[in-house]
Amino acid sequence: MKPAQKPPKPGRTRAGPHEAASRSVAMAARMNQLLSTDALCAYLVDAAQQLNSPSRTLLVLETPTGLQITGAKLPRGETAPELLAAVTPWFRRAGEQGAAALHIGPPGAAPADQRCCIVAPLIGPQTTLGFLYCDVEGRFGRWSELERDHLALLAAQAALALANMRLFNETQEALERQTATADILKVMSGSPTSTQPVFDAIVSNMLRLFGTQFAAVQLLRDGVVDMPAVGGKPGFEKLAERFPRPLDGNTIGGQVMLSKQTLQFVALIDPATPAGTRQFARDFGFNSVLFAPMIRDGQVIGAIGTAHPDAKVFDTKQLELIKSFADQAVIAIENVRLLNETKESLEQQKASADILRVISSSVADTQPVFEKILDSCKHLFGGDELD
Repeated sequence: MKPAQKPPKPGRTRAGPHEAASRSVAMAARMNQLLSTDALCAYLVDAAQQLNSPSRTLLVLETPTGLQITGAKLPRGETAPELLAAVTPWFRRAGEQGAAALHIGPPGAAPADQRCCIVAPLIGPQTTLGFLYCDVEGRFGRWSELERDHLALLAAQAALALANMRLFNETQEALERQTATADILKVMSGSPTSTQPVFDAIVSNMLRLFGTQFAAVQLLRDGVVDMPAVGGKPGFEKLAERFPRPLDGNTIGGQVMLSKQTLQFVALIDPATPAGTRQFARDFGFNSVLFAPMIRDGQVIGAIGTAHPDAKVFDTKQLELIKSFADQAVIAIENVRLLNETKESLEQQKASADILRVISSSVADTQPVFEKILDSCKHLFGGDELD
């Protein structure tokens, strides 16, 4: 691929209508070839620079926590957050109207001291995905409505590419989750009498799907928490050495089991982080941590969790994913319990049948019956102390 053309300096002759249309088609094709949001945002900012020769370019995307700056080209000494604060009302108005807008200001200033600004919303199939802002200093001229429309078209093409990319990523994520579920179910079927292989598979899949550096399964028995499975970067296996430990609210796992709620903390920043988890974070080098309870018949039997080195918030999809893993762990435990109970019941029935058979064949002699009862007790209770 040829290197991107350097954006023209403000004040240079901007592209004519035919050249702008040709560029727009080429830019749309290129955006649909990009594979990541970061790459798309970087390209969109450069494309706006090439298309309209702005003095400033700002790109923001809508997120659950508000507008997030994803790209900017500004004069030296200016900052993107300051510009975002100034133009956010225009963004909101453009989002409500669903159309690009041309602004000139400040009112009353000499034309050379004004700015000509274009705000173009990135409108997706269902919602506004973000906003593209460009402006040019009055001394370099003003943009026309046609140039506004060119930038609006660029924003619309970017919104389509971004929506397609998100749909593709969601499809990929769904396929990966289905694959993880299939892997765990396969392990379950191959290990009907042991939960350990299932726990190991859950830890492995959590690390892969969450992109985290630590994952663990914890079990609760008689008020004591154990950690039968742990994985991640080298060194995290030492965390298992701090278990078993009494159930309390000093760790995120303990709080999750006590509250029966999925919880997450940015351990090194959030003052609500349990003291034990904060210490674990310092000792093992993680920050964001997420745990979900394992619940069977309304009773907590354990928890699973994962941790990331950076300060990040796990999103709704990740919360649902870890709950799914917790449910799979519960199913594995229940399957093993039911299988073992069935096996024990069959063994008891067999022992009773054997004793009855000896009784029927030894009507005049009780000694064979007593010996068979003794042998059956040894087999069922697993001990030689009855000798």
